[in-house]
Amino acid sequence: MSRSNLLLAGSRPGAQGLVLGLGFWLCVSASAQNYLKNPEFESQLGTTNWTVGYIRGGPPDFEIRDRTTAASRGWAYGDFGAEFRPFHNKLAHAYFTQTVTNLTAGRLYTVRGWMKEDWWSPPTGTNTYDPVKDGKRNSFLVYIEAIGGQGSPTSGCRASVKAVNPTPVYTNADVAVYATDTWCEYRVQQTPDTNRSIEVRLHLDKLSWDLTYYLPVMNAYFDIISLTP
Repeated sequence: MSRSNLLLAGSRPGAQGLVLGLGFWLCVSASAQNYLKNPEFESQLGTTNWTVGYIRGGPPDFEIRDRTTAASRGWAYGDFGAEFRPFHNKLAHAYFTQTVTNLTAGRLYTVRGWMKEDWWSPPTGTNTYDPVKDGKRNSFLVYIEAIGGQGSPTSGCRASVKAVNPTPVYTNADVAVYATDTWCEYRVQQTPDTNRSIEVRLHLDKLSWDLTYYLPVMNAYFDIISLTP
């Protein structure tokens, strides 16, 4: 059994209920071909699969911008996922990216992926994660983006949509889009752009100045990413 199938089998009850409820659509999606290369980051990142792009800053602004075992969604020793960690207290924004070409114009494709983030205890000193009061949304955002033919306009006559968690652990709206302290799968559908391509981006947007000792707990983790028909 593959690591992806093991994860599905071991997912929490809410996710299992969603699988049963969506039925046929999920069965088709799970068995469809994944057009992304190196979807579980078990091989080295490179130009044939995932590369790193920057919206703000560059390589020196990130201590970690590669695959790591700490970012693995699986349980087996040696599994990998993709991880970002900022290097300093300034603003920075990077993403792992992969573009799939020669897709069918006008067709809906499904982007799926698992992600989570680290966090630090609120000022009260409790260990309760509350993304409404203490979600660090003003400090950093971790999310998955699909760029293609529909959604909010972006550069190059393309459009952008963000993946959504259909069964969020927490109920406020932004948690449906941004990662929490719990591994969850996020999904979105996208059509190809005018070049019959879809680009998948895995983001860490550090959008505030933070004390240096917060940086080791501002990690973004991604694993098991797919683009299927």
